[in-house]
Amino acid sequence: MTMATVPPITFRLRARPTSRCWFVVHVADSLTAMRRTMRKSAGWAHPNQLAAVDSVRITDPRLRGLIGIVYFAKSHLGSGLVAHELTHAAFRYAEHVRVQVRHWEWRDKPATLGGDKTTTVPAEEFLCSVVEHLNREFWLKAYRAGLARPGD
Repeated sequence: MTMATVPPITFRLRARPTSRCWFVVHVADSLTAMRRTMRKSAGWAHPNQLAAVDSVRITDPRLRGLIGIVYFAKSHLGSGLVAHELTHAAFRYAEHVRVQVRHWEWRDKPATLGGDKTTTVPAEEFLCSVVEHLNREFWLKAYRAGLARPGD
C-alpha cells in the first residue's frame, strides 16, 4: 500500500498507549461513500458491508507504524458495531506483535493449593486491554471530531 491508497484520515488510533503501531480511522458520510473508498483504497468492499478493518503493510516512511485501516460510515457508528470492528483491530495488533490469543486456553490452578481458578490467561488479558484502549480512544476522538455526542 502506498500513500495514495490511504483513505482520508478522520483520526488515528494507537493500539496501546505506548505502542508505535496505529490504525487509520476513516469515517465516510454514508455507507455508499465508505464502500467506494474501500474499493479505491483496499481494492475490495462487500455490497452489504457496514464497516471493516483492513490490515496493511506500509513501506512509506511517513506512515511508519501504520498496521491497519478501520472503515466506518457516520450513519453506522453504533457502540456495538464500533466495538466489533475494534475487536478485529485488536486481533490484527496481537498478530502484528506475535501474541497468540486462544480463547480455549485456561489457566487452572486448584484453589486448594492457594491458587485461583480463572478462565483468563495473559494473552486474553492483553487482547482485552487493547480492545478497551481502542474503544476509549475511538470515542474520545469521535466526540472531539463532532461525529458523536455523549449520551447519543
